[in-house]
Amino acid sequence: MQVLQSKKENFNEFRVIDVPTQEVNLGEIRVNVERFSFTANNVTYAVLGDYLKYWSFFPAKNADGTDASTEWGQIPVWGFGVVTESRCEHVNVGERFFGYFPPAQECVMKPSNVERGSYIDGSEHRAHLPAGYNIYRSAPAVDHQADNERSLLFPLFVTAYSIHDLLSDKDWFNADQILIISASSKTSVGVAYALQNDEGSPKSIGLTSKRNRSSVENLNLYDQVLSYEEIENIDATKSTIIVDMSGNKSLLSALHQHLSDNMKHTLNVGITHWNDLSEVSGINTDRCEQFFAPGHIQEMIKRMGPKEFQVNSGTFVVESALKTRSWLECVELNGLLQLSERYIDVCEGNIDSNTGLMVINT
Repeated sequence: MQVLQSKKENFNEFRVIDVPTQEVNLGEIRVNVERFSFTANNVTYAVLGDYLKYWSFFPAKNADGTDASTEWGQIPVWGFGVVTESRCEHVNVGERFFGYFPPAQECVMKPSNVERGSYIDGSEHRAHLPAGYNIYRSAPAVDHQADNERSLLFPLFVTAYSIHDLLSDKDWFNADQILIISASSKTSVGVAYALQNDEGSPKSIGLTSKRNRSSVENLNLYDQVLSYEEIENIDATKSTIIVDMSGNKSLLSALHQHLSDNMKHTLNVGITHWNDLSEVSGINTDRCEQFFAPGHIQEMIKRMGPKEFQVNSGTFVVESALKTRSWLECVELNGLLQLSERYIDVCEGNIDSNTGLMVINT
């Protein structure tokens, strides 16, 4: 069984290897990982793999079946899987589910809390991990375009919905403008869609690279688009929230110093610039907050109730995903070997912002 593994200490180093097929015990199922997305979001999972336990979902094995999880990890991916073997009386062979999988040809799970249309992976090693990542929902094969959008966008746009909810719930921290770093990232675009839909939201500024500036401007989502070299053009007299998708500490330090006391709050979300994680001075850490989407989602569910949250977030995600059809190009890769040819490009941020990669296991 083929799997892609990344070196935990330097995930630019990776390997595609064959590992022994895992036996299916009573109560378990074997799932063929049919298709999944691989984006900058997955890079964030790798960067925060130890801190937020992302490496713990799918522990790595060596080719001889021995444990490799001290040195190697398997970056979780969002996609679709089909049950090919079942020793669980409540889940049938042929059923198809959407959820969190390893970058592999297959995996073994232990369904629990099986309800019509969903189950939770009750494997012991996942019991202490965030519940939102352990849920698998029924997803009959109907439309590959919709499947690709769901893999590429739904997790990111739910995060975007959550970011908008937090900021609006805090009355925008009394800010006059919202600055979104790495404005071309798909999560940033989702936040921009949410802000555009909210008449009460502050002015939005998208900060991006020179390479992506034109494509970001063409989205017509941000009130102002600037390159990273133009931070002096940001009005420092206005109170500002920063939503940081990049993790570029040097850039964040420069912004905090430019805005000074008018930097009201920074939400640290993603790490698209993971290779610049050195410690720097000039960041007002007292006004910084690490955003963890699953935690805020649980808060929203408690506040709204599960049904209202599902309807509201689902409506936002579907409507936003449909808007991307005018600019998002999906590129399908044939299996893990083709992914390995693009893996470094994803890690280094060299994939065009208008492109989404889908891996199809045939």
